[in-house]
Amino acid sequence: MDRFARLPRRLCLLCLTCLLCQAVFAKDLSKFPEWNPEIYQTEFVLDIKGGRNEAMRMWISRVEKDNKGDPSLPDVFGGKKIKLRDKESDVIAKLDSLDHLERAAAPVRWTKPVGYCETRRITCYHYSLHSYILKNDPRSCIFLYFSDDEYNLERFCLVYRAVPFKPGEEFFLYPDVYPADGRLVGDKSVSNWKKDIASWNALSEYEQYFCMLSLPLITRSCQEVFSVNPEPVQDLFADMSESQRILERDWHCHSKEDFIRMIGDLKSRKGFIAPWYEWLCELVDYYPGKTAEEISALECLELDDTASLFYVMQMKKKLGEYGLLAWENSRGLAGLRWSIGAGWLTEQEAMQYARPLIDEVLDCYDSWDDFLAHYAIGRGLDILLKCYDIFANQYYVFVDTLKYTRDYESMDKTHQLSFHGIKFPAKKQNGNPVLSCNDAWYDPSELAAKWEKAYALSQKDFYDLQTSEIMELEYFCGMKSKVPCAALKRIDICKAKGMSDKDILPYYYMALDSMRKIIPGKRGLNSNYKTYTNFYSAYLTKAFNAKDYNSVYVLLYDLGEEYSTRNKWLCHLYSLYYRLRMEETKSERKNKKFKKRIVELANQTRDGNYITVEDDEAQQIVDHLGEILRNGVTVSFNKLEGE
Repeated sequence: MDRFARLPRRLCLLCLTCLLCQAVFAKDLSKFPEWNPEIYQTEFVLDIKGGRNEAMRMWISRVEKDNKGDPSLPDVFGGKKIKLRDKESDVIAKLDSLDHLERAAAPVRWTKPVGYCETRRITCYHYSLHSYILKNDPRSCIFLYFSDDEYNLERFCLVYRAVPFKPGEEFFLYPDVYPADGRLVGDKSVSNWKKDIASWNALSEYEQYFCMLSLPLITRSCQEVFSVNPEPVQDLFADMSESQRILERDWHCHSKEDFIRMIGDLKSRKGFIAPWYEWLCELVDYYPGKTAEEISALECLELDDTASLFYVMQMKKKLGEYGLLAWENSRGLAGLRWSIGAGWLTEQEAMQYARPLIDEVLDCYDSWDDFLAHYAIGRGLDILLKCYDIFANQYYVFVDTLKYTRDYESMDKTHQLSFHGIKFPAKKQNGNPVLSCNDAWYDPSELAAKWEKAYALSQKDFYDLQTSEIMELEYFCGMKSKVPCAALKRIDICKAKGMSDKDILPYYYMALDSMRKIIPGKRGLNSNYKTYTNFYSAYLTKAFNAKDYNSVYVLLYDLGEEYSTRNKWLCHLYSLYYRLRMEETKSERKNKKFKKRIVELANQTRDGNYITVEDDEAQQIVDHLGEILRNGVTVSFNKLEGE
């Protein structure tokens, strides 16, 4: 609902103004009275939310209230007695019967989101705007706003301008074109919107698609919506254009070459975060019936993966086979428009890259609304990774775009700026679900919300966290210590607190149980086992530094032999394992066996130049591992990773 300014300062003139109003209203009601903007302007607004202000707000002129407390408008409608809250059909029937009013244009109708209810589903009202020109003074026009809730007529205002109003002009298509106080400064607002319509109609069909499908991100950057170049007029005194600033700050592109490489990656990898999303979907399919926490434990996922799994499990079916296509391609198209604004690409060059992205979207989605809902879901996942409020960002997607998607029904198309008239071929829809705005909202469970909060807190610098936030994060990770990423985050908190290695070791021991449970799940998928090996190497480091050699032995023996060839990190760990076995055995036969196994593991991490046990390099590797065991693995493991 629109919000208007508080009562003006000149309330001291209220009495004088009311006398003027009475003088005007006392004229012959068979003719509409002349409104003199030099003396007063009138706007009557029903404040449906209540709040600190009165139920009725006045713009200078006084208004009477009936017995029900609803404000009544001054009787300037030929004795028709119209009040705020009156039904649209009743009010319009009365106004159409008056000879001294002329309809300015057909009614403008649109839908506006006004908030969300407890179920986190958006609440929308359908609005309509009626406008009438005063025949005896065409420079004045009255506006009446209606909504489909219980308030109906909720705003009446009179607008005056120097240039006479004309029926059917573009101005009436845009109910938000003038400021909240209902006044126009000259003809500036009208000319701007005429320019927008002219610019939009001058675009080719594909240029309109280019603008339409990149609209959500362009509007968030407050740039030009209706031209392919989002910055047709640039600030000559700025060190760089806003488009270039966006590409450098958010995309890490600092030249045309960087951006072309980025667009190439988008095409080859099918998206920016889409491959990661598809991987999470594979995990969900691979473990049917498992919860997000169970999958996280089996696959040793990170905190961001775990928090995102809840989102993916709820939205995966809605997104269908095309997944994040709407979000990814829209982001790519916005990037192409920014590259034009940055001066890196011409409009013709950008269109060559844009056409395949445009065609893919048009073929896969049913309509603008269907595309927009899929886009909002994809943006929600991206926002989750950035630790922002998902719902608020999805809400703004629709607020920013609905302004440009009003359905003007049968109005002249040359005066229409709406994307609803643009058709999607939908050649490859393949039975995917057709979504609307209400399908896009993410309703996280209490558990999912806690994981998202934990991930968001983990992304902050420890010293920027409040004491209550540290306690909340530590408590949550302690409660979820059976999930590896939570157990490891609890250890990180202990380190940040400055606890000694000896004091931290018990937390590693508690985390060890959760790490052991992932071993049976290490098969079939390309999972993130670096977390698993990082844990063992870190635990070994702490145990060495604390001189807890019993834990060192247990850890290395705990590795076993079954999965020794999974990756380079495991090969290094097993090398240490067999080197430790060499230290404690007195059997020459076993010593040779362990040395042979160390060489085999070393060969698995090398590109060519295989060595044998008899080579001098083999003994150098064994000696190096012995030095690692004597000095600890903190630095040595980093060196090994580089090898």
